[in-house]
Amino acid sequence: MNGINFDGLTRRQFGVTAATLLALAGSDNAEAKRKKHKRKRKHKKKEGLCRPNGEQCGNPGQTCNATFCLNAPLTIEAIWTVPADHDSYLFVPPENATTGPSPFIDYDCDAASHTCEDGHPFACASGDETSAGSEVTTIFALLGGSYEYWIELNDSTAAGELMIVLREAGGRIVQQWANPANPAATDKSWHVFDINGSTASIASIDVLIDAQLPEGAHVPSTNVCRF
Repeated sequence: MNGINFDGLTRRQFGVTAATLLALAGSDNAEAKRKKHKRKRKHKKKEGLCRPNGEQCGNPGQTCNATFCLNAPLTIEAIWTVPADHDSYLFVPPENATTGPSPFIDYDCDAASHTCEDGHPFACASGDETSAGSEVTTIFALLGGSYEYWIELNDSTAAGELMIVLREAGGRIVQQWANPANPAATDKSWHVFDINGSTASIASIDVLIDAQLPEGAHVPSTNVCRF
């Protein structure tokens, strides 16, 4: 049957043409896969990058790089000038599997009478301020896991009477917050921000909860400040 035409093509010519078409199709598929893989790599966000305000970002650049991620020690200062008894709380990552649920320290966990600086949770407070002044919480070393910073707002507190200032090592102000109003006759819980210790980044929360701490944040919870 050699030499019989197939619409103007011999078997040999048809075979060559088909092989060429298959080769071209395979080449096109390979090129399409290569471009798709390249696009996927291009759009994959990098981890360990932060904006100047300490929040995580994914596309490296002048305002998104590792130098803006948090460097311990960190200080969280609650400052107020109108007499009030605001109270600071810091929820911290657990030490190990035996740590109770939702571990935290509060305003009373000072380094002078506790082991908070040299052992878990490597975070201490300055003491309870019951009039006008400040409470400072210091994180000496960032642990892997989640931190939550809360303030129990005293009753009848106007908006902006309390400032929260987060500083990293060297004193750079990372972010600051002014409190929402609490016109009620009872204390309320202000969830200010979270820290991801694994990525050394923060997430601003800024939400007021109609409950008192620590129950307003987590139930149950565990005070991990040790003498």
